Amino acid sequence: SNSNCNQDYGAGNSNPCPLEYPNCVGFEQGVSWGRCFSSTTNSEVCDADYGATQGPCTSQDYPLCNLATNKCYRDESTCFLKSPWYDVAIWGDLVTINLHWDGASSPGCSGTVKLDVSVGTDLTIQKTADFSTESKVAVLLAAQESSSLLADKSNGDSNTDVNV
Repeated sequence: SNSNCNQDYGAGNSNPCPLEYPNCVGFEQGVSWGRCFSSTTNSEVCDADYGATQGPCTSQDYPLCNLATNKCYRDESTCFLKSPWYDVAIWGDLVTINLHWDGASSPGCSGTVKLDVSVGTDLTIQKTADFSTESKVAVLLAAQESSSLLADKSNGDSNTDVNV
């Protein structure tokens, strides 16, 4: 629900969340309203956040680990990309690298997705996109004629070359 709240369902009469979305997340007195969500925790036992190598939360829907309770949760005031994926295509002397996403995990999220591509030791290409209005960020590399140089062609005619 996108309802304004200042407390969970059943906690009182002053702007509580409804039964179907009982958790008020993000309310700060005098600063901002909270938003109502259906659930912020699951029953998975953890000792590290999603993506850690040992004992992590295994669901992107509940990526954070509360070390006090050892339960996975999500902070609805924090935005996460849901199920990002990438593809790489090589065609002739061109290489494209695309990072895609379906959208943010929470309504009202805004932010920037950054893709860093390292080419050899001499060049790191950084591209960004707004994840609330776009669905991918891309890098296009082209081989230079009769040489071992690659050029970043993501924005058209770029002269950023690297020897590979």
